[in-house]
Amino acid sequence: MVSKNAIASESTMNVRFRQLHLNPSQPPSYQPTELLKLSKGLKTNSYLKNLANIPRLFRTKFRSLTEILSDIQSNQIEQVSVLEWVYCLYHKNTWDAKNPDLRIASSQAIWKAANKNSWLLQKLLWRVVLYYSGQRETAIASSLVDTFPSNIKSNSLAIQIINIIKQPHAAKKLAQLCYTNLLLPQQLLEQSHLPTWIPVATEALNHVAEVFSDPSNINYKHTDWLLRCLNQMSADQQLLAVDSLLNKISPELGANLTQLVTWLEENYSPRVTNSRWNQLSLFAKSALRKWIGAVNYRDFANLIDQLLETLDQNSLDFKQLKSRRKFWADYSDRFQRLRILFPQNSVNILGSYLHGQDVSILIDDGSEPTEVCIFDFGDWFVIEFFRGWSSEIRLIANNPETEAILFGDNLSVKRLRCLGGKRHDHRYLWQFSCEEWLNQNQIPPNSGTKPYPNPTSQQLQDRNHQLIEWNRVIQKLEKEAQEYCF
Repeated sequence: MVSKNAIASESTMNVRFRQLHLNPSQPPSYQPTELLKLSKGLKTNSYLKNLANIPRLFRTKFRSLTEILSDIQSNQIEQVSVLEWVYCLYHKNTWDAKNPDLRIASSQAIWKAANKNSWLLQKLLWRVVLYYSGQRETAIASSLVDTFPSNIKSNSLAIQIINIIKQPHAAKKLAQLCYTNLLLPQQLLEQSHLPTWIPVATEALNHVAEVFSDPSNINYKHTDWLLRCLNQMSADQQLLAVDSLLNKISPELGANLTQLVTWLEENYSPRVTNSRWNQLSLFAKSALRKWIGAVNYRDFANLIDQLLETLDQNSLDFKQLKSRRKFWADYSDRFQRLRILFPQNSVNILGSYLHGQDVSILIDDGSEPTEVCIFDFGDWFVIEFFRGWSSEIRLIANNPETEAILFGDNLSVKRLRCLGGKRHDHRYLWQFSCEEWLNQNQIPPNSGTKPYPNPTSQQLQDRNHQLIEWNRVIQKLEKEAQEYCF
C-alpha cells in the first residue's frame, strides 16, 4: 500500500517537458507523396485497363430489385453487377410476395442467366441445397426452387445431388451415388462445391453397408471405399454398419474381401485388445468367426492344393494330404486364425508360389518331413501333422505362454511334440473318431456338416488293432522329442 507521505513527496517532484512551437502562419502539409507516385505508375498498368471487363461491384446509386430484374428479363445481363446479383438472391422472396404474377417468369430468367454465369450458377445451387436441407425460409426464394431446371449441363454432379436430396429416401440414394463415384458423402459435396455439413451427408453413412452388400453392387474393387466410409462414421454408425455387413454378406463372399476381413480382425476380433467384439450382436459374432475362418482356410487349402499337384496321386503322401484337407474344411467356420508351417523341401517345391504367403519354415530336427497347421479355436489350439504314418493331431489349451510359442517362435516337429497336450491318431477311421473327440472338447464342425457314419463293430476292432502299433510309435517319437528339447 502506498503511504500518504510518498504521494506528497511525489507531488513535489519537478517534471519538465520540452515545449512545442508551431508556426500558425504555415500549417503542416500532409501529402501522401509516395502513394501518389504509385498511383501515377498504375494508371498505365495493363491490369487496370482490363477492369472494365469485370462485372461492376459498386454503382454511384443502388437500383431497386425491380430495375435489376428488368435487366435480367431483358437479357441485359452485363448491366447487373455482382453486388446486385447478391442483393437479388437475398431479397427475391420479398419481391415475389409483392409481385406474385412475375415471380415465376423472373426466376426462369435468373436460371437462364445462370447457364452463362458459372459464379451465379454455383451460388444458386448452393442455396437450393440449403433449401432442401431445412433452411427453406432463408436460403432461397421458393420461386427459384420451383423453376429449378434439372437439365443444366454444367456441374452435372451437383444437379444429381439436388435431384436426389429433394426425393424420399434421399440418404440411401446419396450413399449409392457415393458408391458409384467412390467418394465419401462429404467429399462428394465438396467436389460439387456444395455445403458439406448438410444432415443428409451424415445420414448417407447409415446406408453405406446396405448399398455395398446389395448383391448387384458387391464389387471387390469398392472395398477401399467401404473402409474409408467405416473410418469416417461415428462409433454408433460403425457398429451398426459392421453388424449389417456381417449379417448380409455370406462368409463365402466375405472371405474374398481380404482388406475388409483384415480391418474387422484389427477392430472387432476377440483376440485384439480394446476391440469392439463385445458390442457385436450374437449373430454378428458368429458371422465374423466364419469370415475369418473362411479366409484363413482358403489360404491354407490353396497351398495344400499346390502341393498335391506336385505329388503322385497314388502315393501315400497325396492321399494323406487330401484326406486331412477335406476333414478340416468342415471346421473352417470355427478358425479364429491359423499358422502354416512347411518343411524346407515343400518350400523348395512350391517356390515362387509362396511369394507373399504367410508361411513359416519348420526347423529341420531330423523328423519325418510333414506340413503342420496350427488352428486357433479360441479355448483350444489344434496342431495338425499332415503327413507320416505316425503323425498325429494335438489339442493344447489356449494360454498366453502357449500362444507365444505357437504363434511367435521358430518351431520344429519335435518342439511341437514337446508341448504335450491331448493327442489323436491318423489311422483307420480316424475321421469318425476325431470328430467325436473334438466334439467332446467343445469343438463342433461347421453347421450343416454331415457326421461321419458309425462304423461296424468289426471296423472298430480293426481300428483298435492298428492303434496298438500307433501308440507304440508315438511314444517313441515323444521320447525323442523330449531328448531333443531338453
